[in-house]
Amino acid sequence: MRATAVVALAVCLTLAAASPAVAQAPSFELPLFGETTFSLTNTSILRYRGNDYELGDPYDEDFGSLYQRFDLAVQGDELRVESRIDAFVPTTVFQESPCTVAGDSRCYLAWDLRPERLTLRWEPRDWTIEAGDTQIVFGRGIALSFRKVDLLGVDTALRGGHVRYQGENFRFGIHGGVANPQNQDPLDLSIIREFTDVVTGANAAVTLPGELPITVGAHAVRVWFEDEEFSAFTNRAVDVAGWSVEAPALADGQLALYAE
Repeated sequence: MRATAVVALAVCLTLAAASPAVAQAPSFELPLFGETTFSLTNTSILRYRGNDYELGDPYDEDFGSLYQRFDLAVQGDELRVESRIDAFVPTTVFQESPCTVAGDSRCYLAWDLRPERLTLRWEPRDWTIEAGDTQIVFGRGIALSFRKVDLLGVDTALRGGHVRYQGENFRFGIHGGVANPQNQDPLDLSIIREFTDVVTGANAAVTLPGELPITVGAHAVRVWFEDEEFSAFTNRAVDVAGWSVEAPALADGQLALYAE
């Protein structure tokens, strides 16, 4: 078991286009967007990592780091643009590298700056059409789960195209893209190379007519995995199909049942 001495300080500041509840949030007009609001969330995490008691790697101890995240969003009448910019700066970038061998895998701490998330969403009436990074879960996440753990934790997204329809008694979605996990490992703070895993999927559900609301759904997923260099596995893929039945309001709303 790896023990790590870590001191971390997180500060979140939110600048949103909002005012007290008694007043209307300020807005402005933009072409294509219409009446528009803007929000910005800034998250700063300061860390100091001491001795991790791991033998064989003296280069990831006794260092401080700054992790900076900017979440920006522009919301119009039907259009929404979201983006997230991540920056990581360890104090080691200001020091002469202690590594003596070029390309030593133990010297993995490095600065990083990248647009981690970018999403364009159009919501005309019952439709949602998205391009970019989206969190998506089928059912309870058995077949497909790209979700955000929390604002400061790890999240994964599917970067591609998404079409959803949400009607009164029927809904469906078609999705396709590549897996886009968060690039920084939260444990050792290394920057992870993304594998191009291709994901396609679809789901649909219908609520049956009657006094007792019962929703029946189905979903299917196919994933093609990028093969690692020098791997013994090639052309790896997996198919998952499933169904679900949900009765959310039994016994006067006191009981909910779900099967998948």
